[in-house]
Amino acid sequence: MSEWPRVAVGVVVLRGDDEILLVKRKYPPSPNLWSIPGGHIEAGEPILTALFRELEEETSLKGSEAELLAITEYLRLKRDYSVKYHYVILDYLVRNAEGEPAMNEESLGIGFFKFSDALKLELTDTTRELIRLILAEGVGRVKHIVSVVYE
Repeated sequence: MSEWPRVAVGVVVLRGDDEILLVKRKYPPSPNLWSIPGGHIEAGEPILTALFRELEEETSLKGSEAELLAITEYLRLKRDYSVKYHYVILDYLVRNAEGEPAMNEESLGIGFFKFSDALKLELTDTTRELIRLILAEGVGRVKHIVSVVYE
């Protein structure tokens, strides 16, 4: 049995109508790129438990309510078309995040960015697409994002 795909969660925290919380990743996949906070769901861990755990671990923020915003498929294939990464990411909007964001040892930076400024950053492909979809369609409808990258 293959170790892929892996299931993960992503957390979208908005401030007002025009700012999104981003973290600069330290480790693969996508080191040195900005993305929404998130990470793997552990075996036996309910999705929302993983979501709120990752939110607190990566940002020090606490949340307790979430709504599904996007289902993101991220595939990175090697030259021989074998799988390097394959993630299915359940991205949730958390409207009630409390506290002040602070980065952890896995981050190189953290902050709220206006959408227009965020799109100027070096973002992961899936975060860039998620921001574009939020700008175009708002947060009322679940989005489906597919990103396939060939090395």
